[in-house]
Parts: sequence; C-alpha cells; structure tokens
Amino acid sequence: MSRSVVLVDAVRTPFGKAGSLYAGTRADDLMVRAIRGLLDRNPLVDRATIDDVAIAAATQTGDQGMNIGRSAALLAGLPNTVPGYSIDRWCAGALTAVTTIAGAIALGTNEIAIA
Repeated sequence: MSRSVVLVDAVRTPFGKAGSLYAGTRADDLMVRAIRGLLDRNPLVDRATIDDVAIAAATQTGDQGMNIGRSAALLAGLPNTVPGYSIDRWCAGALTAVTTIAGAIALGTNEIAIA
C-alpha cells in the first residue's frame, strides 16, 4: 500500500552560460550550498533522520564524477550514515531524482529524503 508523499520545501542550483558567473564554481560546492540552504530553512529536520539524498547532474565527469550525491551530502554536513546517489539523465535528471525519492517514500522505504 502506498503512502502520501509531501514536498516540504524546494531549492535549486543556478545555471548559466559557459564562462559566466558560476564558471569557476565546482558542482559539488553548488550542491552543498543547496543542501545547507534547505536544511537551514527547515531547522526542525534532524539531519540524522534523512534517509537518502538523490542528486541529478548531467555529464558526471571531473568534479561531478564519482558520486556527487554522496560527496555533496557529506560535504554539507550530513552524517555518514545518510546515503546519497547520483542520477544522470541530462534534461530529465532532476525530475527523475524527485520521482525516485517520492516513490521510495510512497513505498515506505524512506521517510525524509532530499532530491
């Protein structure tokens, strides 16, 4: 039986043209800012109760390589018990991250997660 899923808050990272304002900013640094911003706006959420972190990033090479979802979660200060994963579906990545996390909540695998 599925449960209701509630989206509590939303943040996103900026994007722009090549060589613009964020050209020298690492992708994981942008994700850390987004995760910390989300947590700062929701102080009642205990970081240890977060069940998962799903991060979408296209072209996962260089500083986006390996597993940006896990590394961004750790760099943002989440406990090392909180898993994280990366999704690379180009234009559909963010939507896939949200629907994957929503599915896990609906099925009872997760209670609180970040996508």
